[in-house]
Amino acid sequence: YFTKAFEQSDKFEKPDTKKIIIFALAFFFLFWNLGRADLNTDEVDIGYSSYDLVDGMVAGRNAYFISTHGHTPLVSTVNHFGAQLINDSGFEDVSDWALRSVNAFTAFLSLLFLSFLLRKYPKNFQYAVLILTLSSATFLFTGRVILREVFMMLFVLLSLSFLQKFVEAGSKRDLILCGIFSAAIMLSKSVVFYIPLIIGLSIFLSSAKADKLKNISLYFGVNFILFLPVIIFNIGSYIKTGYMDILFSKVFGIYNPAGYTGDRAYESGFVSNMLLIIKNFSDQYSFLALLLLTLGLFAAMHKFLRGKLNKEDSFLLLLLSVSLLFFASTGLRAYYLIFLAPVFIYFIVKGILILRYKVPQVLVSLLLLINISIISFNTHISEAYTVEAKWNDSGRSGMPEAPIELFRAYSLTIRPWVENYAWKELRAF
Repeated sequence: YFTKAFEQSDKFEKPDTKKIIIFALAFFFLFWNLGRADLNTDEVDIGYSSYDLVDGMVAGRNAYFISTHGHTPLVSTVNHFGAQLINDSGFEDVSDWALRSVNAFTAFLSLLFLSFLLRKYPKNFQYAVLILTLSSATFLFTGRVILREVFMMLFVLLSLSFLQKFVEAGSKRDLILCGIFSAAIMLSKSVVFYIPLIIGLSIFLSSAKADKLKNISLYFGVNFILFLPVIIFNIGSYIKTGYMDILFSKVFGIYNPAGYTGDRAYESGFVSNMLLIIKNFSDQYSFLALLLLTLGLFAAMHKFLRGKLNKEDSFLLLLLSVSLLFFASTGLRAYYLIFLAPVFIYFIVKGILILRYKVPQVLVSLLLLINISIISFNTHISEAYTVEAKWNDSGRSGMPEAPIELFRAYSLTIRPWVENYAWKELRAF
């Protein structure tokens, strides 16, 4: 039954009850006990700058526009209005759950648009990807803390959805929407500037010969117009103060007092950074997930080399490969990759399908679901686990690496985020 169900066509002739249940569970788990974990240091920083739309940089306050402390402004602006709508009496009076609620809802929307992106696939394949994504500690992490990665996840999924529609029908409306959400990725965190370039390459390759130049011009034109205010801000900031935000500081070699552009830059090599990414993945998703991901990626690469990989899988394989190479080469924080959680899960499910026969597919799927659910619960909900202080800043190049184990009941690299007490104590004092 399991194998046959994967081969069924996806027809939306009536409401999909199973998806409705999955989305209801997603809403519950994302908002359940959302305020239990104290605000991490980064969350306080992001939460404060978002709530009041100011930052601690002299450059930001003296420049022509308001800076958002090293990152592009879209996430801070969205979080600002979301938190202010719930409680506008002052940052010190806003509860942790209220500050996180915008991110939790964004994660919920990400799951909805992941379902839309998978609409062409067999139903049980969709269910498997959605359930495993929801169950993973990494996906819940993006929605239960104040970080920018959940917005990157949403806008990547939206960009891919409209890219898929454009490739299917060639509609200029879909191309423009793809450009808008692609720009939103950059406006959330400009460090992933390579993603709009990959999307642009896909648009170029999928367009008819006569339309190639016109389509990529329209796509990159939309991206440029929406990103233009950030460029104007940084030019104005440099003229008035001599400073730029972190990305521009790195590009032009300008000192930034709040950024890692000088002696704080990471010096670890490509191999050690890639090992860090692999170990973090094993810690956050489970060792079994790492094995299945490896199977799925190798199968996709084998099909690609033989010219038998479909367009969707080819693009997702390119996106994941470039992301891994980019983060390993630059030594950026490995936890940034959590925005690609749905893509990782997608190839994990592809790895399960390699098993072919229904009995091992069912058994491995259930084992993986139980495994990652235990990790998620013990990481985010249970208060029974503690970790050493050295893990408080893990997940970046040069910091402690989680050992690969066959089974761990919680994530070493995520768990410290839910064990902080300093902000609650400071606010109470």
